[in-house]
Amino acid sequence: MEYILTVTDSNGCFRYDTLNIIVNSLPNVIAPEDTLVCSGDEIQLYGSGAEAYEWNYGFFNGELFSPEISGNYIVIGTDSNRCENIDSMFIEIMENPVINYTVSPVIYGNDANIMVSITGGNPWKDCGIAEFEQPGPCQEPYLYDWDIDGLGDMDDDLHLFYLNPGNYFITVYDSLTCRDTATITIENSFEIFVPSAITPNNDGYNDTWDIKGINNFPTATILVFDIQGQVIYQHNNADGDYQPWNARYLNGELIISADYYYQIILDSDNPNLNNTKTGSIIIVY
Repeated sequence: MEYILTVTDSNGCFRYDTLNIIVNSLPNVIAPEDTLVCSGDEIQLYGSGAEAYEWNYGFFNGELFSPEISGNYIVIGTDSNRCENIDSMFIEIMENPVINYTVSPVIYGNDANIMVSITGGNPWKDCGIAEFEQPGPCQEPYLYDWDIDGLGDMDDDLHLFYLNPGNYFITVYDSLTCRDTATITIENSFEIFVPSAITPNNDGYNDTWDIKGINNFPTATILVFDIQGQVIYQHNNADGDYQPWNARYLNGELIISADYYYQIILDSDNPNLNNTKTGSIIIVY
């Protein structure tokens, strides 16, 4: 648009000049759509429609960051004519689920359990058709992914049973894929159970000396003595897993009913009082 300025003096003389003003359109600055972000996750701030951008809170365009508070994030875009426009996006931070767990220790082997409970987050609530008061398939409130069968399937049960010592890793996802993770350690707290009696009468009950948990000790040595101190049975786990003793002498004959005595060294490479078990066993027919 052209503007004309005319100037007249006291003698009626005049001069004029013109000014052209170009009104440029504002840039069409566009911020990303409003979004939900799991607490701790990163999001990228990027504007478009201009040449230079300035975000509030001092962020740069295209920067990845983890928002700490929900709110409006405003971008000012400037084009080549130094015209400015603004847009904004709302970021809402969603809480993550929280894993809680208890561990029952391993004792004899394959007998530890991990019991898990989940709180918080945004669980699924799809369970039946409420408006028709009809039952329906229930969605688990969270998805569970244990590493024992590989990660990424998200189809595991909540609890784990019959475990040995080791580290077990779980990821829990809620309905918004917000997540929590935990590495759960089951310590090596192996023990053994030594029966105090055998009744080897082939009735299917207590016919053998079944020492629970002994095969968790690969260098264990087992000795059974009679009352004179003679060794009537011996086994070394270094030679292979212990099989329950059937109350026979070393030559294969059945032993007589009597009291006998045992010594079990759980670590025969480093024998000491702390890893040596002694006691008596009675054999009755």
